[in-house]
Amino acid sequence: MILRLTQELSTKVKAGRLPESPLDENPYADWSCHVFTVRRTQYIIVSNTASWHTGHG
Repeated sequence: MILRLTQELSTKVKAGRLPESPLDENPYADWSCHVFTVRRTQYIIVSNTASWHTGHG
């Protein structure tokens, strides 16, 4: 399973610089994660990478 973190989330969880990886052959094993704030509460959204990229192309 691949979890792709945004730069902001990677910094927040102190993961450092993560290596880039090609898309996993199994689309259900590749996820993208982003942190965002609403009214001073932080949330992490996790989205399937394949569906995220096909919806924005």
